[in-house]
Amino acid sequence: MREDIGMLIRLARECDLEIAVSTTGDELSRGFLKAYGRWIDLISLPIDGSCEAISSRTKKSGHFTAIMKVLDFLSAHPTIDVKLATPITRHNLDDFPRIIALLISLSENLPNRFFYNVFQTFPRSVSEQGWDDLIVSNKEFQQLKRLTEGDPPPFRVNWLDHSTLDRLYVMIFPNGHLTIPSGAKYVDFGPFLDIKDLESTIRDSDFDRKKHLEHSKGWLRSKHTI
Repeated sequence: MREDIGMLIRLARECDLEIAVSTTGDELSRGFLKAYGRWIDLISLPIDGSCEAISSRTKKSGHFTAIMKVLDFLSAHPTIDVKLATPITRHNLDDFPRIIALLISLSENLPNRFFYNVFQTFPRSVSEQGWDDLIVSNKEFQQLKRLTEGDPPPFRVNWLDHSTLDRLYVMIFPNGHLTIPSGAKYVDFGPFLDIKDLESTIRDSDFDRKKHLEHSKGWLRSKHTI
């Protein structure tokens, strides 16, 4: 949706950064990948269900179909790693075995390196949100993990529970403000470009530097194996 995304990708490559594009996938086209795919290391996509009916409980109608199209597009770009991610909620808890079965089938036909993140939905948002019909318990989330570990799929699965996700990221929101998600809040540190000493700001915050460094090792081009 950003007209300058291609320029940003090229500038990031010129800075020798690894480029991971996290997108809902709805606007990702074959033409975009043809134009900019050579500079992209990884594309991350959400998948909320094993079919359109379940996906539409939490995503807009047509999203599941869009993701299937994007995966087809990505098969023509085998140098781009593919990460699919599922936020586990009450809407897809029972559907999870079917999601895994679908991903196993999809991964067999993808020449790309492929892995999967499973999130325990965190009760955190910018605005007020009712969470009762979304949040799964720690016990339910761990039961899913044990189910998968008993019959592991042929790709890497990362399990990200509440404690893993908390204080893990330093983010810049679309309004330009720096935030560090902590507990039930996005802690706002004001406009990013107005911060004079970023290191000091981060050091004095709740950001868990050690956790972040460990997490960041989960995907490196030089070390990443499936």
